[in-house]
Amino acid sequence: MMTGKVIEIDKKTAIVMTDDFAFFSVKARPEMAVGYKFDFEEFDIVKPKPRISAYIPIAACLAVILSIALMIMRGSMGKKDIYAFVAVDINPSIEFSIGRDNQVVGFRNLNRDAKTVTDNLELVGKTVDQALLDVIQRCREHGFIAPERENVVLVSVARNKENQGESGNTKSKGNIDRLVAQMNEILSGLSDSSIEARVIKITDEQRETSLKKDISMGRYAVYLEAIEHNMNLTIEKMRDVNLNDILKYISIDYDKEETVSASPSATQTPYNTPEVEAINTQPPTPDETAPVVPTGTGGSNGSTSSHGESTPIHTSIYTPIHTPAYVVKETATKSVKTYTPKAVATAPMKTPTPRVTPKRTSSGSVWVDNTNAKIDEIRKRDIKITVVDSNNKQMEGVFVEVKQTKHAFAFGTALRRSALDDPNYVKYVKDHFNWAVFENETKWYSNEPTMGYVTYQEADYMYDFCQRNGIKVRGHCIFWEDETKQPPWLGWLDQNSLRIAVDNRLNSVVSHFKGKFAHWDVNNEMIHSSFFKNRLGESIWPYMFKRTKEIDPNVKVFVNNNITTVKEADDCLAQINWLKSQGVQIDGIGVHGHFGERVDRDVVKGILDKLSVANIPIWITEYDSYTSDENRRADNLENLYRTAFSHPSVQGIFIWGFWEGAHWRGREAALVNYDWTLNQAGKRFEALMEEWTTKASGSTDNTGSFYLRGFYGEYEVTLTVPGKGKIVKRFTLNSGKGTLQQTIVID
Repeated sequence: MMTGKVIEIDKKTAIVMTDDFAFFSVKARPEMAVGYKFDFEEFDIVKPKPRISAYIPIAACLAVILSIALMIMRGSMGKKDIYAFVAVDINPSIEFSIGRDNQVVGFRNLNRDAKTVTDNLELVGKTVDQALLDVIQRCREHGFIAPERENVVLVSVARNKENQGESGNTKSKGNIDRLVAQMNEILSGLSDSSIEARVIKITDEQRETSLKKDISMGRYAVYLEAIEHNMNLTIEKMRDVNLNDILKYISIDYDKEETVSASPSATQTPYNTPEVEAINTQPPTPDETAPVVPTGTGGSNGSTSSHGESTPIHTSIYTPIHTPAYVVKETATKSVKTYTPKAVATAPMKTPTPRVTPKRTSSGSVWVDNTNAKIDEIRKRDIKITVVDSNNKQMEGVFVEVKQTKHAFAFGTALRRSALDDPNYVKYVKDHFNWAVFENETKWYSNEPTMGYVTYQEADYMYDFCQRNGIKVRGHCIFWEDETKQPPWLGWLDQNSLRIAVDNRLNSVVSHFKGKFAHWDVNNEMIHSSFFKNRLGESIWPYMFKRTKEIDPNVKVFVNNNITTVKEADDCLAQINWLKSQGVQIDGIGVHGHFGERVDRDVVKGILDKLSVANIPIWITEYDSYTSDENRRADNLENLYRTAFSHPSVQGIFIWGFWEGAHWRGREAALVNYDWTLNQAGKRFEALMEEWTTKASGSTDNTGSFYLRGFYGEYEVTLTVPGKGKIVKRFTLNSGKGTLQQTIVID
């Protein structure tokens, strides 16, 4: 995989410059713009265009400048001038190299999220305390730290072993201790009760091992402690796992002067043995005994006093327990610790069974249990089916089969016209989705590729397909603020001609689909782009929404934005409030997330919680996740779907394509492979749909009744009555209070 920045783009291709000044022509993506930085694979590269050669002199100049700069830096700041390393783990993991003047002389991104934080963030040359505060602030902006949940900031400090002489150990220890104290002081002054900060000191051996294993030294220290608590956790998982999920079950709060000796056991297992696949953070059952583990005395959790002043954040200092050549796996042969710290009971970790199927059960994790409880509360209702004869006598022993045939909740997908010619594609859509949106066929550039030539042929075909199969349709989109997503002729128009074109578009497309589309995304991506606003003024935005409602009063109008951070949610809320102040009625908030390697369910929940303040229904209008790791893609999908389905403000979830053969991001984002086999993400999706679809059977009791609890939607009931065969009835379970009572009379 390579990383590059877009320096030129047209409709089909983009010119990308990598960090080592190589130039490639790659396939253009909808989210691309000049300056956009992204990862790409070799298969994304298309045949280079001649104009790439124009950038070679630029690259040569840049390379020379960079080489000179590196020579100067190496001459004035060699590795021996670095006396310490400071790693920050939030979920992004970043490591600073610290010079003698306590300034940052370099940094490393240690996991996927770190790159998001450090992009365009100047850290080199700043003091370590300012760099730390900048990283924390950037994490807030990107939603890695959110006030509505508990956040852990783990800071680890290690000396530069190469910069110590034989007589320098005492001085080095003093310098490191002072740096640890400085970090502790900085974090204690944050006045943010949602943050729990921990500062730990790393040994030389642990630092060296963490480098070999390509993991932050702080996460490595936590990993060692997790292994000691019998948590099935691999180094690969530890690089990106949510630290909250680990630290709630273990303690790393030791007084810094205490030491530990380890007594190897015959049952020890070398580190290089095969690692277990999964981590389970399920709490113990009541009959399990909690071991006593040490805890620190670094203060109390951050909170607000009765006078309304914030108390310091809880911080603690920890010298890691050990750096053994072997890890003790058996609890019966634990290492003997030589200190007697203050102790508290901490819940042990159950040894999990590695997940071999995509479907989870409610006993698999606390998070699943919590979401299931919420789903049961907001998406289900009790049902009582009573069977009587023509004399109103209750009939006992009638066999009842209940099957949900359609969901009330909107589970949707983006459709592509060309794929509807494939019978496998058609079958999958009909079997799995009750809503649809057209991927490109109702966008302006598809409907009017040439000025004055308007066509809805493809869209009409797709709408007819949906109508025949009972699939509701939402419209996407009347306008799109991205300059690169306009009909090619639109950019040539002057202001007056553009305004006329806008009116023509509204009158044409909204009228054409009046009474057909349930929703319209009126103007896509208004928080990220401003093509129409820049040319026609901000008043054009309220006009677009009002005019849509005038033409089709029954259609629900949506704002629709890509929102993957809490900051973007804030921007969306501000935009909604402004539109409402202009007299615009907003019927729905469309949230789309085209994710990469990771979907953080805490961030997603934080976004939904923040948007729900507007008291407007939320729809996940576009979702996909791009990663070659099928299991990670499956986890991402479950994180998004469970979080959204368990949130009371969410009314629908749309995946932006499912089949590799018709997916804008290809195989790495699909649920179904090109040959129509399911990958792990597809299996997880189908498992969730099965879990959220009600099926029940049994016999009526002595009162002629059969009870169940079901998801809202449409149902089919089959009764098997002795002497009368099978009788089929249908009913709809809507949201409401109390039990839905259905009485079926058998003639």
